[in-house]
This record gives sequence, structure tokens and C-alpha cells, in this order.
Amino acid sequence: MPTGGYLRKLGLFRPRKATNAASFLSLSMTAEQVQALKKAQLPRPERKLISFCIFCLRDDSDVAVEEGVQSLVSNLVEEAVIQEVLSSLVLVTFREKTAEEQLALIDVAMDSAKIDIKAVHGIAEALEGFVIVTNAYLHYGVLLPRFMQLLAELMKLEFGTKARYSFADGIQDWVRLE
Repeated sequence: MPTGGYLRKLGLFRPRKATNAASFLSLSMTAEQVQALKKAQLPRPERKLISFCIFCLRDDSDVAVEEGVQSLVSNLVEEAVIQEVLSSLVLVTFREKTAEEQLALIDVAMDSAKIDIKAVHGIAEALEGFVIVTNAYLHYGVLLPRFMQLLAELMKLEFGTKARYSFADGIQDWVRLE
């Protein structure tokens, strides 16, 4: 049973408005719900090939970042899973998309945003189904390998640009593909 099924069984499944209806990211819980979830046998994270994109928005103005994130999310919500929004960084994953389809979605999202954006995207062998349960919080997501290295590459890019990377098939570091 997928993790969402376990959460439904415990009465905890509530999709966030920023994601499609089949996805959930995080939610607040009561103490009783936390205890029930901790006792449940949730599936272990699985290593999978994950198509992803990390967007970085110019953060000179918090109002501009808020508008940019809203624009970005609204353009991707039907086609991608919004994994994380952390200030001016947005991590999304793509399901069943070819590299060309993924690139087209990234281009549309970047072109339609009302703020400068740069992005790193690609494919990686990553852990999916990473779950954190604390006193009143649940998080379900992905863990990309050597994430800090990928962020360093993202910070080197000029706004308005993107770069494609791969971390798969036994590669030990991120490899830039274009």
C-alpha cells in the first residue's frame, strides 16, 4: 500500500493546495495522530530514478519571490509534484515525462514567471518516500544525492539560464549534460 494509503487509513491524508490531488507533502497533526503514525508500519524509502528540477528565484524582494513562487507553482502543479518550497528555492519532481517534455515544462514555467529564475534539472538515483514525523509535523519527499553540490552548481548560473545534470548509473558526482 502506498504511503498515502497508510495516511488515509489513519485519517491523516490531506493534499496541500499547492500540489496535485494525488500528492501530499506535509501536514500538521495532533499528538494522537503523531502517535498513531509512529506506530504504523510505513514503507521504507525506495531508490528510484527521479526526474527533478530545482528553481532559484531572484530574492531581492520578498513580495516578488512570493509572486514568483505562486506563478511557478501554478504553471507546474498539474504536471509535476511540488516537493519543497524553501524561501526562493522550489524543488519539483516529474512523473512519467520524457526529457523533452520535462524541458518544455521548465521553459514554460521560467518564461511565464514574473521574476528572474535559474534552474538545474535532470535525473538522479534518489530516495523517494523519505518520511519525517516529529511532534506535530509529517514530511514526505525525495532525497537527492549530493544535494549541496547541486546547489553550488545552481548558484553559479546566471538568472534566466538552466543546466541539466545527471547522477545515475554508478556516477559518483553530478555530471553536467549540456
